[in-house]
Amino acid sequence: MRSYRKLLEIELCHNYYPSGKLATSDFNIVATRETNRIIANYRLILKQFENKIEIIQECDRKEKSIEALVEIDGELIFEFIVGQSNKNFFNFTDIRFPVMRKEIFFLSNKKKNKVLESGILTRDKSVSESDIVDISELGLAKEQSASGIIGLIRLYTNKFVNKPIQTKEPLKYTVNFEERKIYWQYNVIEKYNSIKNVSIIDEENKIKFKEVKDNDSEAKIFLSEKKLPMKKVNKQKIKLISTNGKKNFTKTLYEKLPYPTMRDITIHEKLKNEYIAVVTVYV
Repeated sequence: MRSYRKLLEIELCHNYYPSGKLATSDFNIVATRETNRIIANYRLILKQFENKIEIIQECDRKEKSIEALVEIDGELIFEFIVGQSNKNFFNFTDIRFPVMRKEIFFLSNKKKNKVLESGILTRDKSVSESDIVDISELGLAKEQSASGIIGLIRLYTNKFVNKPIQTKEPLKYTVNFEERKIYWQYNVIEKYNSIKNVSIIDEENKIKFKEVKDNDSEAKIFLSEKKLPMKKVNKQKIKLISTNGKKNFTKTLYEKLPYPTMRDITIHEKLKNEYIAVVTVYV
């Protein structure tokens, strides 16, 4: 009777998203020509769904045993090309922009000539500068180094070839991406209300803003005291209030200030290699 078992699994995670799963709209992941040839020759099946890639082996279930239709008798190497589908991906991901057609991130389960049976594929806890390599070092075919290619995943599978098929557990790997942390800036411009005594507060008192003086600007400028994480869904409730000290009166001008979006992000003018999101509001 025909049966199937999972050989390996790659899970892609990103804490920018509430689910912690990388969105399928961010990446386009395809097997290389050689990997497709291996999959066909060994009667394997490549499956992609949600944030996972799986390779399934076709088997024959007999009365007392399970046998692979095509036995794997040596080390196999699977390679997956990662293409960028979301143009904003590097805006909200804590990794520098690779130089297109020259650099990509490279992830592998072989570390110092040792093949890892499971775990994180990155050098650190998440994809970082140390995972970015010159594309010429990887020996990719010309068509595989085209514009839009940002990563390569290479997996060695010699860990399961020496085990009885009944006891083999799939190789499970994880790729983590961290959200980018940036400074938030609000430019408050007077339209209907005085901005003389305005300030920004966070209801949970976790985020603090300081006023930045700029004599050349008509706006009151408020900058976060520390970098804040970019999130697909923000739960903070940041208010803009106006106070009158003499009358001990507080007026809420914005119950909930808008959160920065991808189009608000730019390079910080004064802090080298730092990003800032600038949001302008009228009151």
